[in-house]
Amino acid sequence: MKHIDSTNDIDSVKEGMGLIYDKFVKLLDEQGVKKMESKGKSFDVNYHEAVMQQKADNFPPHTVIDELECGYMYKDKVIRHAKVIVSEDN
Repeated sequence: MKHIDSTNDIDSVKEGMGLIYDKFVKLLDEQGVKKMESKGKSFDVNYHEAVMQQKADNFPPHTVIDELECGYMYKDKVIRHAKVIVSEDN
């Protein structure tokens, strides 16, 4: 890391950080940590934390229309709820 300050090749630094990130995500996946997919699913308090409601004509009521912060599960347990925007009743 001490050489990062003296380099002019920012693309190589970005590529290296990307490789480290990919390896870390793979390690978490192998250990049973999975990212939850929330957008388009019915709102469920067991998996989601609603931070806002919005009118959305193209989604049924109580559906996740956007994800502000992704949630994670470890095997079958939620370790971080997804922070989501939920569609309002019409």
